[in-house]
Amino acid sequence: MGILGNISKALLLFTVIVGVSLILLFIVTNQLVFALLLLAGLVIPFSFIAVEYRKNFRKFRCRNCDHKFEVSYLRLVFTLNFRGKDPAPTGTAAFYLKCPKCDEKSWLVPLE
Repeated sequence: MGILGNISKALLLFTVIVGVSLILLFIVTNQLVFALLLLAGLVIPFSFIAVEYRKNFRKFRCRNCDHKFEVSYLRLVFTLNFRGKDPAPTGTAAFYLKCPKCDEKSWLVPLE
């Protein structure tokens, strides 16, 4: 996924957690104006930035049938991933994906 993917994932998670907790705090303390300002000024813009980046696709090649296919970043967020020596080189993320052609699940490294 690279450094931009990790930053985007962290930004989205941070924005949602902090934004929702602050909005709930403002609602509980009857400060609805601050809750709406926070929602309009922080949570919505940062969420759109992160989600827009996640609309991009990564390309993979099946190890079994050599079929090339694309997977969206949003799907990769919810996919089991691995960083290490086996099944991917050190520093490279491998994702446990199912090939749409042969339905074989395996650890796949994105094509660059």
